[in-house]
Amino acid sequence: LYFTAPTFLTRLSGENATWEASEPHDEYYQWHVDRENTPHYEFSGLLYLSDYDEDFEGGLFTYDDGSVVEPRRGGPNMFAS
Repeated sequence: LYFTAPTFLTRLSGENATWEASEPHDEYYQWHVDRENTPHYEFSGLLYLSDYDEDFEGGLFTYDDGSVVEPRRGGPNMFAS
C-alpha cells in the first residue's frame, strides 16, 4: 500500500461495548459527503477486513440512493467523495 496525505485509518472494535461518542463527529453512522468536510478529497474508499454477519453485526454501508454494500473480507468499496 502507498499512502499519501491525508490518510485516515481506523479500527472499530466491539470490545468496548460501553463506549459512547463524545461529539457528533465521533458517530460513524452520520450521513455526510467527504468532499464537503475536506475539499481536496477526490475519492474515498474502504477495505473490509471482516465479514458482515459472520464476524460482526451492523455496519452496512448505505449510499444516499439506497444501494447497500455488505462488507466482505478483502472487499473494497471505492466512491467519489
